[in-house]
Amino acid sequence: MIKRRLGFAGILLAGLILVLYLTGGGKIFGRLGVSRCEKLWKESEEVMVEGEVYQKTRKEEKLILYLKKIQIREMGNGKAVVDERLLVYLDEKGNGPEIGQRILVKGNVGFFDPAANPGNFDQKNYYKQQNIQAVLWKGKVLEKQVKKTSFREKLWQFRNRTADEICREMGKRRGGILCAVLLGDSFYTEEKVKELYRVAGIGHLLAISGLHISFFGNGLYRGLRKTGFSILQAGVVGGLLLGSYVVMTGMSVSALRAFTMFLIRMGAELTGREYDGLTALGIAEIGLLLANPLRLFTAGFQLSFAAVLGIYLIGLGNKKGRFSDSVRMSVRLWLFLLPVTLWHYYETCLYAPAWNLLVIPMASVLLFCGSAGMAVMLIPCGAGDIIQSALWKITEWILLFYEKGSGLLLELPGARWIPGRPRLWQIACYYGVLLFYLWRKRKEKKEGRQTGKQVVRQLVTAGILLILLGIPKWKRGQMELTMLDVGQGDCFFFRDGNGKNYLIDGGSSSVDAAGRYRLEPFLKFRGVKRLDYVWVTHGDVDHLNAVEELLERRKYGVEIQYLIFPEQKYWDERLIKLCNLAEKVGAEVR
Repeated sequence: MIKRRLGFAGILLAGLILVLYLTGGGKIFGRLGVSRCEKLWKESEEVMVEGEVYQKTRKEEKLILYLKKIQIREMGNGKAVVDERLLVYLDEKGNGPEIGQRILVKGNVGFFDPAANPGNFDQKNYYKQQNIQAVLWKGKVLEKQVKKTSFREKLWQFRNRTADEICREMGKRRGGILCAVLLGDSFYTEEKVKELYRVAGIGHLLAISGLHISFFGNGLYRGLRKTGFSILQAGVVGGLLLGSYVVMTGMSVSALRAFTMFLIRMGAELTGREYDGLTALGIAEIGLLLANPLRLFTAGFQLSFAAVLGIYLIGLGNKKGRFSDSVRMSVRLWLFLLPVTLWHYYETCLYAPAWNLLVIPMASVLLFCGSAGMAVMLIPCGAGDIIQSALWKITEWILLFYEKGSGLLLELPGARWIPGRPRLWQIACYYGVLLFYLWRKRKEKKEGRQTGKQVVRQLVTAGILLILLGIPKWKRGQMELTMLDVGQGDCFFFRDGNGKNYLIDGGSSSVDAAGRYRLEPFLKFRGVKRLDYVWVTHGDVDHLNAVEELLERRKYGVEIQYLIFPEQKYWDERLIKLCNLAEKVGAEVR
């Protein structure tokens, strides 16, 4: 029996970080307190900063630079060296300064916003976890260090050129999805498509993850071995190529975790040692958390490591190759990840396990055809156009199947379950029941005892788990009133003692997409799938535009049953438009 000391060490390290975070927080990690940038600067102040570009990305026709090792220019041209990082939004297009280059940049200071309401995205905490403490708007590069183009910069430029070529060949809609799947570049990917994939339970396809690393890593290694490379040569060359791919696609947590485990597997094969997945997982966890302990609290880290941990725990003793085993594995893995999913996103698709049984096998074909088409596109040959056209066609069919299938899936009754964020005691009880079931099942197999009521026990266990997470977020007889922060505007949420949900107005004249980013996350966080009554007191935009947005986004957001309007003699053009929209989507106006 392999002693998994490193696996347990990873769990202990995670527990230690959690305890330190809860007891010391910002003082211990030195990132969550008031930063030097916040002490020195004021909002909208124009400043000059010198720093090293360590990452770049494109967004909405703008170039965003990530700076580290910054030096803040103070009065009298003095310099204050700060161990903090910045975002810089450049107005210029093109490649901009190179990765690894030190630059002097000027811009207007902006600070990140905390969550406006419970359940809203905490922008400030998200960036502070990466030690990014401020942003410079309208950035202008004043000076650049003369330096030879770095390897990372060449990879970044290669990715962008390839993404542009793919979108030119396939069109922006399908090509944008393929760029996210293959290159980790979401510049062209539409927000509606991202949301559709996420809500349908296949959002993992749009992030570079273990699926990609396993496909390309194993493919490279086996291909090199078949062409005559030795185990050592294939491992080294495959590792270098795969490492370049991980760097090019942005070095996400899931990709780094999968790459580390791939290297350990190669090392075990080279040395003739037995590979243990849980030990490799522990080594990857320790490495990532020592580099940045606050990764522990991100959705990417938790979902990536929980998925692999779940595969090893629930896969013990399973036979491989049978469809029934694949179904059980898919459902069990979905159940294993469910508390983490609900903690970060407050909802899940109940048909996701079945949908992934179709999606994941096709993902290998998608990766093969997409990468082969990209290779043919970059390396022209005589019959390249015909081969490339065929590969793009297959890729487009698969992406179309994903998109249409996800849309139809969400139309099915009961597809979306919105229990809200579970409480910590619910999560503890949930995993206690699940691990007890897995332990008992493994023990029975080890002792050779087989019960004839396996299916019944599995259904009962699944039912108990769902009931645990589905406990309502309200108490009978207790009323709740929340005034929501929507910027310049009004919005009140009210829940009565019988669990009925009401909204009084909902609009903003200062916050874009207040319905999507302020109202919906709060309602889902509180476990609200449907608003029974929504009052619209009058037709001013700061009282109703978020309600209009909720109606338009009913497929992904929150349903509205009844809209309560003032007397018709007070209706203006906006109220008439809202009334027509409500009737179109099936909400009744009273």
